[in-house]
Amino acid sequence: MIQNFGSSVPFWDQWGAEAANLYLPWLNGNLTLNHLFHPHNEHRIFFSRILSLLLLILNERQWDPLLGMVVNAFISTCTAIFLIIILNNLLGKVVQNTIIFVICLLWSLPYGWENIIASFQSAFYIMLLFTLILLWGLLLHDNFSFKWWLGAIFALLAIFTVASGFLILLVIIVLKLYLMIIDNRPTHLPTLLISIVITSISIVLIVRIVNNEVLMANNITEFMLAFGKALAWPWIEYPFVSLILYLPFLTFVFRILWLRHKPSQAELFVLALGGWVILQAASIAYARGAGGIMQASRYMDMLALGVIVNVLAFYFIAKHWHGLSHQIKLFLNIGICFWALFVMLGMIGLTIMGSWPHIQQRGLQ
Repeated sequence: MIQNFGSSVPFWDQWGAEAANLYLPWLNGNLTLNHLFHPHNEHRIFFSRILSLLLLILNERQWDPLLGMVVNAFISTCTAIFLIIILNNLLGKVVQNTIIFVICLLWSLPYGWENIIASFQSAFYIMLLFTLILLWGLLLHDNFSFKWWLGAIFALLAIFTVASGFLILLVIIVLKLYLMIIDNRPTHLPTLLISIVITSISIVLIVRIVNNEVLMANNITEFMLAFGKALAWPWIEYPFVSLILYLPFLTFVFRILWLRHKPSQAELFVLALGGWVILQAASIAYARGAGGIMQASRYMDMLALGVIVNVLAFYFIAKHWHGLSHQIKLFLNIGICFWALFVMLGMIGLTIMGSWPHIQQRGLQ
């Protein structure tokens, strides 16, 4: 896709954010930390700037957006591999083939075309990778172990990817509070406290952009429409479809709360990932939900993870079907098949009708 539709000509924000505010100061010898940490819209894209500057230096001072696209694709691929490794370690070989199939399918379709053929969008790929690392480290490992500290470090670093980079910490806070309530153990306190501290830092660093307020949802109706469309991925034009697509996850959450069940590590990871996707959808709907419009392509790499979350929610729910009658099991299995078919049709439709025309148009520009 990069070969056929990528362009070596910088596009849109690259001229101001990269050329004027990054490359020229560096070439003129007056680049400061303020240039690296200064907000771009609502985002402090420190790591994107470092990556762009590093590519410029390694490429003998030649600014080549195509190189940036290839590096972004590499980061995205590493994220997919890391996610597969995490889930395989948590779930074993029982659902290994399903996990690999779903992740490979999601990573192979060009619904996130804005990120694929715009090297400036590296912040989203970096945020996804950092989110998985911090989630893996903080939530799945013992307090103060090396991997736990690694998660804590990446939790802090995630602040400087995109503005919503800290949202996973809100999910971790909620999960740790729940765990403290049901088992009354202080072992959850260190992760809870460090998540609160880093979240507080993130809130202090939030930037208000007056010119972007026209893009925000103006009322609860616009917010709910945009929120529903985001969670309805891949059926992004139909907000009420989100209730169908997230029914497995909502059922999974309800069962845990109703039974006061202590989640396994695998269940914790899926709960956290699902909560994160929902919070990302809410933040997008709030900040870019004017008119209740469907979300831009650049946000869909995050929203697509909802498919993985709901597939795994199905798996966890199905583990407790052994006491049900044959007729009910048959009905539920048919429901799962229809759900999967519905999602597949949505992904095909989004690719053919939604993404492909825009990709071709961008290629002609």
